[in-house]
Amino acid sequence: MNDNDVKKYFHEIAHEFDGIYDNQGGIKNKFINKFLRKSLYERVPVSINECGILEKKKVLDIGCGSGRVSFLLAEKGANVTGIDYAKNMIKMAQMYREKSKFKSNVEFFQSDFMTDFDNISKFDISIALGVFDYIENPVSFMQKIKNITTEKFIASFPAKYNLQSTMRKLWLRSRNCPVYFYDENKIMKLFADAGMDTIHIIKLPKNSMFTIDYVVVAQL
Repeated sequence: MNDNDVKKYFHEIAHEFDGIYDNQGGIKNKFINKFLRKSLYERVPVSINECGILEKKKVLDIGCGSGRVSFLLAEKGANVTGIDYAKNMIKMAQMYREKSKFKSNVEFFQSDFMTDFDNISKFDISIALGVFDYIENPVSFMQKIKNITTEKFIASFPAKYNLQSTMRKLWLRSRNCPVYFYDENKIMKLFADAGMDTIHIIKLPKNSMFTIDYVVVAQL
């Protein structure tokens, strides 16, 4: 399995994945959203809060999907560039943009961050939610983020050693999509290897016995 498997997966499930944000679907989906995707819903407001004051900040939303997080950042006053390598995701993001009041400070591009994203100017903040789940060797990815970001980097990482990670791994394997999980030691080593030393790790869901996701903040 490789990057092309991930691209194919997200191209095919774009509308299904986007529906999670609106809690769409039948009783089964609503049950899954409530009990198994709680950390997914929490990581968005937590990450935006960790950005701090966003007015006039230049923000890069890597793996922006249909742009849901990008629009929330724009609502806080940021100038947002959203990129995703899934064509159907970007099509949805651009459709939402046409209906949005944030046309002037949100733009979307279909782009693979490592192979064809070559931005000359730098960003104040870079954010990558649900991205490192699918990257086998993330150090070079992190180093590129560091090179184009001046203030802060925020990312999410799925936790290993829980029932949900096992179920998710089996589900994604059945759809030929790789997935990678983390513990705190692996996260610390990754950030150190990428040259990002100052980090803050938040465990999600909050007030839970089991960690499903980590939101990690690096000051650059």
